[in-house]
Amino acid sequence: MAYTHRESSARERAEEPLVAKHSRPTKPSLESWKKTLYIGVGGSLLVLVVNLGFALWAVQHHEGGGDRPILYTGSCQTVRRLSIALHLLINILSTSLLCASNYGMQCLSAPTRKDIDRAHRRGKWLDIGVPSMRNLGRIPRRNALLWMLLALSSLPLHLLYNSIIFSTTGNNAYVAFLGNASMVESESPEIPSWNNESVSVLETLHGKATKNELFRLDNDECLDNYGQFFQTKYASVYLVTNASVEIQVVGAGNTTSDDFASWVASNYSGNITAAREDLPRWMVAGRSIDHCLVEEARICKLGYSLPLTLVVISMNACKALLLLGAAYLLRDTPLLTIGDAIGSFLTAPDISTKGQCLLSKQEVRDPDNADIRYYQGRRFWASAASVTRWLVCLILYGIALILMINLLIITKGTNGDITWWSMELDGLSGANILHWASTLTGNVLFSNSPQLLFSIMYFGSNSIVTTMAMANEWGQYAVRRKGLRVSTSPRGSQRTTHFLSLPYRFGLPLVLFSAVIHWLLSQSLFLVVLEAYTPTHLRDPTNDVTGCGWSPGAVLTALILCCLLVFYIVGLGFKRFPSGMPVAGSCSLAIAAACHGESESPSDIAQMPLKWGVMGSDDHCGFSSEDVEKPTHSRVYK
Repeated sequence: MAYTHRESSARERAEEPLVAKHSRPTKPSLESWKKTLYIGVGGSLLVLVVNLGFALWAVQHHEGGGDRPILYTGSCQTVRRLSIALHLLINILSTSLLCASNYGMQCLSAPTRKDIDRAHRRGKWLDIGVPSMRNLGRIPRRNALLWMLLALSSLPLHLLYNSIIFSTTGNNAYVAFLGNASMVESESPEIPSWNNESVSVLETLHGKATKNELFRLDNDECLDNYGQFFQTKYASVYLVTNASVEIQVVGAGNTTSDDFASWVASNYSGNITAAREDLPRWMVAGRSIDHCLVEEARICKLGYSLPLTLVVISMNACKALLLLGAAYLLRDTPLLTIGDAIGSFLTAPDISTKGQCLLSKQEVRDPDNADIRYYQGRRFWASAASVTRWLVCLILYGIALILMINLLIITKGTNGDITWWSMELDGLSGANILHWASTLTGNVLFSNSPQLLFSIMYFGSNSIVTTMAMANEWGQYAVRRKGLRVSTSPRGSQRTTHFLSLPYRFGLPLVLFSAVIHWLLSQSLFLVVLEAYTPTHLRDPTNDVTGCGWSPGAVLTALILCCLLVFYIVGLGFKRFPSGMPVAGSCSLAIAAACHGESESPSDIAQMPLKWGVMGSDDHCGFSSEDVEKPTHSRVYK
């Protein structure tokens, strides 16, 4: 049974500001969407200035050469802090640049009314209000070309920007000596006359011992520090025993040896776990160890890659020029939001959809099974997005989850000890290093590939959530009267848009998930540069290690958050729309079909508070500034 909302409609109109109060002639100004586009151009130019400034400064102040010039050498703590600060700045700059680019891409792919009319005449439809690739074949070629160039220029930024700055740590080869305290206490101990560099190393240790420059480690600390793949904190070590023995070499740590620390468990058949279980008692070469004396040799550097920096600057400049070109070439106003589309179709109705006021996106896709009746049941949000979009999005997440699970399975199958959560090279074991490529650039591309994959996943997620949120706003017009949300300068009762079509209550959780997952991915797979040093502290470039470190703890956390993000998106899909209004989604045909007003509709109807329902005649539904009735269940309307 139909019922009217005349009383509520009158009250709603009374609460809305009168159009006349807001319809005074105003001086022509730049539309809101184009202002935002120019802001994006300015932001990209500002990022370009920062990048150029850094490159010029780095070229003048770096040390060394090759593909890893050094900006700073010193305290590892200082290097770590500088690295964190610079990477935070890089992420802020890259996010700003990519946001400007994404906005430009959506403006370029958004159809104008001319594009829509042309498509409708050919029996086709376009997406309105959502990031869309299907529009590219039906918009002007120059717009499509600019869109593709903006997309391509984002790839190097995803893959390279985060790695133009990196830290390097020294990986020290060392000699392990065993002896009593006499070497430390005596001013002239008996140094064995070995015919190798061990004599020089022992003499250095004695010299530092007499100056109190060696550090004392208890057995558990000594075993932990020397029972790992890489030695980045300390160099050679003197094991002090209370037994009366001559000084002897009991082991050595090589920067590339697979049996990197077999000497620490020589009394335990090479089983380091068994040696740890025997603590605080610890035996090496048949002698009980009292403590260790070690020399600190932490060498940290902050480096950068000039080739990568130049690529980033080039892509940055390209983006600025492309965005400027988009701002200049986009003369006709694009329909960026559903409010833009409603206003356009109410002002100039689409002839091809006349008499199909209950047309939904599903019926446009499957016209053979169309039953254009009104059903008062409220559909799920998920119905707003196509099955294809859902499948692509979920398949991408499935691939990402499988890859992360496979990495975690490696944890159980490795022979080395995995460090579960470490971005500190001090804690990395050999099992935490993936030797994907030998070059810096190759490892940079590999370590940043998850960022690119997640960005593609985020694009799909954002598209689905935007479509559902837009369809929800569409359905609200059947419940209460309100002004259109437009991307142009608001007039009358019109409202300013969200960031395009995504309300903040949905957009902010997505952005938060994205930011945290991007950070976790940077902790999950990251560039590792270890510079090798001999036991006498000379550089040994032939044994340098360049690879990708990975952290199972970060991978597991990213896996959990990705699952939560999928649950969040799917959970939104199980919400119901506020009314039984046909779900138009982003389909231009369905939107146009609902926007055939009465013949006596005012010319400025798009500026008024609107509501959807049965209008004056009992056989037609549409948007009206007048009183409307709720449609009757299972009835056909024209």
